[in-house]
Amino acid sequence: MKDLNKIMLSGSMVSEPERSVHNTTVVCEFRMASNNERKNVSTGGKTDETLYINCLCFRALAESIIERGSIGSMVIVSGTLQMRETYINRKVLKYYKIVADYVRIIDTARPHTNIIGVGEEQEGTGTKDEKGGDQFRDF
Repeated sequence: MKDLNKIMLSGSMVSEPERSVHNTTVVCEFRMASNNERKNVSTGGKTDETLYINCLCFRALAESIIERGSIGSMVIVSGTLQMRETYINRKVLKYYKIVADYVRIIDTARPHTNIIGVGEEQEGTGTKDEKGGDQFRDF
């Protein structure tokens, strides 16, 4: 049986979306922050823990994020979690990245306008894939 690798996070963009092109494919990368509230065992109070994670998207979705996203934009990102490695001072540094297949920018000025899936902008809560079928519904 094949394992399931799916992640969904909400939070805010903490970097401007960066556009690049690799072999004619448009790529967008941005960093987001997601807060999690935890109970502090020693004090009994609540503490916030912030997770910072890089997100990567491609093609039409990338173009839409580049056009509409900016620092401070609230987003919901869904995709697969991937581990990457880089070398700094001859040491291996491992980090995680979300390869997004769904991004919703929560626009407070137009609350029912979404950027979803293949990068289409639609009114309402869902979107249609290229064949006209439901691709994703809000939770």
